[in-house]
Amino acid sequence: MTGEEPATGGDVRIAGHSVSAEETRAVEALGFCPQASALWHAVTPREHLELYAVLGGRQPRAAAAAAGRLLKSLDFEDHGDKYSQKLSGGTRRKLSVAIALISRPRVCVLDEPSAGMDPASRRALWEVLQRELRGNRCAAVVTTHAMEEAETLCDCIGILVRGRLRALGSPARLRSRYGREYGIEINLIEPGVGEGGRECGRGSRGDDVVEFISRRFPSARLRERLGGRLSFSLDIAQQGSGMGGQSGGVRPHIGQPALLVSAESAAEPSPLTGEATLENSTDGGNGAPPPGRGDREGTGAWGRSRRCGLILLAEVFESLEGARKALGIADYAVSLPSLEQVFLHFARVQESGE
Repeated sequence: MTGEEPATGGDVRIAGHSVSAEETRAVEALGFCPQASALWHAVTPREHLELYAVLGGRQPRAAAAAAGRLLKSLDFEDHGDKYSQKLSGGTRRKLSVAIALISRPRVCVLDEPSAGMDPASRRALWEVLQRELRGNRCAAVVTTHAMEEAETLCDCIGILVRGRLRALGSPARLRSRYGREYGIEINLIEPGVGEGGRECGRGSRGDDVVEFISRRFPSARLRERLGGRLSFSLDIAQQGSGMGGQSGGVRPHIGQPALLVSAESAAEPSPLTGEATLENSTDGGNGAPPPGRGDREGTGAWGRSRRCGLILLAEVFESLEGARKALGIADYAVSLPSLEQVFLHFARVQESGE
């Protein structure tokens, strides 16, 4: 796309210009942030930005103003007049991204833009990138190994395995199609007196919860146990339970009525965290469908989910809510499959050579 390597076949058009036939015009519309540093050691960030702004067609005074604005937006204005060789790795990445944006390109290619940055700087960089790309009506092509970065910056994500495109779609679509596990987080109430007047500590309650989850969902695995907090992974594809749900290879489509069938108070999953949290049930914990949802085998959401294999997530809610009081559960959350899980799945595919 940048014209650095000759194409072995096909063509790429940037802003309507062919990289092969009109390389100069195509590259003029392109902003590029390489993974390896391409900075001059004895030139300051301000000088870098002003130079690239002038090369991109700005007048010197406008170039200076644009350079100052980006230095401030990316929070390295204090380093604007230092030689680039004296900058930290994270600050050099900020400068490389700023150079890609300074000429107001139509298309921006960003290769690992936040590599080497601390979490706070990474978040700040993403916010600036989103603002600048929208403001300039600029498309971006981002290569990254960080799924959080991909989900934050990209509307469409492609996953490459051994140089071939193996998956393409929105973050929600990829989670739905390739997600393997639900996450279950359970917090127990403070130690005290349980049913029948017997003392009940978090340890015994935790053992009861592990036994209950393992019995009800055989594919569940305990990921972490810390005090009164337990974390489980639940395999979607192989999940089965003693509640009559379908098992063996049924993969629910995330976003269908299974997310809503447990209780009126079940929250929609957050677009950032992917978590849907159920605080209180309207069914009284007896496993009955909430009012207005229809019976489990009827025409309501419960019936549709059962027939389509989408009852799996509802079973998790129903099971936990039904046993909540007996097990001493204070609250719990069920998270949808993450993009990180999807990426790790394809990484294992690459290692196995499938």
